[in-house]
Amino acid sequence: MLREKSAGAIVFYIENKKPVYLFLKHRSGHLDIPKGNIEKGETPLHAAKREIFEETGLSDINFIEGFEEKINYYYKSEGELIYKEVVIFLAQTKIKEVKISPEHLGFEWLDYETAYNNIKFENSKKVFLRAHQFIVEKFGI
Repeated sequence: MLREKSAGAIVFYIENKKPVYLFLKHRSGHLDIPKGNIEKGETPLHAAKREIFEETGLSDINFIEGFEEKINYYYKSEGELIYKEVVIFLAQTKIKEVKISPEHLGFEWLDYETAYNNIKFENSKKVFLRAHQFIVEKFGI
């Protein structure tokens, strides 16, 4: 069985004392956070920063200390079972303009409830809920 390690971040900005979250539209139709494989010699944090820039064009981001979660799952690619571990961080931005990469169909900035209801996988929903609670407590909103 192959193993993959990825990293990404829940990217948000605060508007009217509420967090608004960035989600990318994948070709398969689902929405997800910016993330991708960790390259040789990279730390998960560096990989997350690189992936955010590659997939969204955002470089003005601030990683929020104290939040790091992991999601593990299996998927099949070309008939091969792959075990994947994804390290997820929180990243704040003040820039709403996104330059989407060719690997995605588009993007959406979503409020918490809309985002939560559009997340396809249960383990991702749990991490997103923890991220939202972390933001609410940290920023007192």
